[in-house]
Amino acid sequence: RRHARHRVTPGGPAEPRIRASENQARLVDLDRSHDDLRAALRWARDTGDVETVLRLVVALGPYWHARGQGPTAQAWYEDAIRLGGDPVLTAKAAWASSYIALYANDLDLAVERASLALELAEAAGDDSTTGRALDTLSSTRQYGDPARAADALTPYVAAPTRPGGRVGAPVRRSRPGVAGGRPA
Repeated sequence: RRHARHRVTPGGPAEPRIRASENQARLVDLDRSHDDLRAALRWARDTGDVETVLRLVVALGPYWHARGQGPTAQAWYEDAIRLGGDPVLTAKAAWASSYIALYANDLDLAVERASLALELAEAAGDDSTTGRALDTLSSTRQYGDPARAADALTPYVAAPTRPGGRVGAPVRRSRPGVAGGRPA
């Protein structure tokens, strides 16, 4: 239990290490800790600690992606999403699942999870995850149906501010070469 909590403390030592997965030394460190992390995930799931499950699967996403552990990741994402919990964390888990599915060429799962992430993130006001979900949806549509790719971003590119005058992450994250929702 203590290990699980240590690994998911925001700003704690584990979170930056997991997010900086491109660093080989950090990947090796996570390789050494992976059995403990799986045990922490199982403990959190089995005791109903939904927030810890969500925080761990979100934090482990870059590691699982870097190590090509898509099937392991998707099994944990499935559990985490099914458990529900905090909508922002669930949106982040759904997006992470969509991202891994996209790179595994599972476009149906990528669209399903990115759509869920978009719905949850927009409802919660999480602009960062909204932008990531839109980016993933755009990518999946581009691979599967290029004519629909630009349409995915049209409402976000055309409206430069979110309610309250904030510039939203979806606008800032729009792809280069897309103007007004149409390829430039």
